[in-house]
Amino acid sequence: MSLKDLQRAWKASLCEDDTDQLAHYLEGDELSVKERLSVYQHAYWVRLVNTLSHAFPLLKLEMGSNPFRDMSVSFLQTHAPSGFSLHALGEELPGYLSAQLGDENPFVELAAWESMIRQIRLEENRGWLTITGIKERLMNHEPLLLQAHPSLRFLTQRHNTAERWFSFSEKKARPKQKLLSEPVCHAVWRRQDFCIRHMPISDEGMQEFQQLLKGQSLLEWCDYSDKSTPVEQAIQELTAKVIAWAEQGLLADSCRSHASRQ
Repeated sequence: MSLKDLQRAWKASLCEDDTDQLAHYLEGDELSVKERLSVYQHAYWVRLVNTLSHAFPLLKLEMGSNPFRDMSVSFLQTHAPSGFSLHALGEELPGYLSAQLGDENPFVELAAWESMIRQIRLEENRGWLTITGIKERLMNHEPLLLQAHPSLRFLTQRHNTAERWFSFSEKKARPKQKLLSEPVCHAVWRRQDFCIRHMPISDEGMQEFQQLLKGQSLLEWCDYSDKSTPVEQAIQELTAKVIAWAEQGLLADSCRSHASRQ
């Protein structure tokens, strides 16, 4: 049996309870093959469920430990990990819950929020563009691209999920779950101190963020601005926005990121 065959046999044993291919490797006097492999099978599934518990702590609390465990086992039976890392485990959980419970169920939104938070925390640790960095770039006549930090994400919510999650993460009393009068889009990102930050954004603000995601220069931003606005006013308004974005930790230092990859 080749190494690849052995790996496939282990996967079949762990995920599908198929021990036939491994049987002759595990014969012994004290324990049967089934008993020997059940030790690994149990540990394997416990680890997967624990990984989901850590990735979705508030969802587990809201659902209850036993229902969350049962849901996790059902989910993993059709969404078992296929790679060597568990980082992506749970990315498909919101879609799975949506199919089971319906899009408007609060658990679906909560799962989407916690899945997004996990992705933000695992995002590339790219440098942040600070106000000091902006001044240095301009004084040295270096190009200044307005580029969003790669941790930036967006999620539209129908419930007060963000408010409740931040209360939970800060170990404060959670507000009661409620349906919002209208859906609210949130920008969510990771600051230099690695704390999660968020803010609701309007349709106009979303358009600005979409431009920010394109990684445009100051000149391109001015071209994007309202043609009826005088250039001097457009520059002043953009400068104020750039300073605010830098202070909030929304901008990536594209030059340093490029240099770090050389």
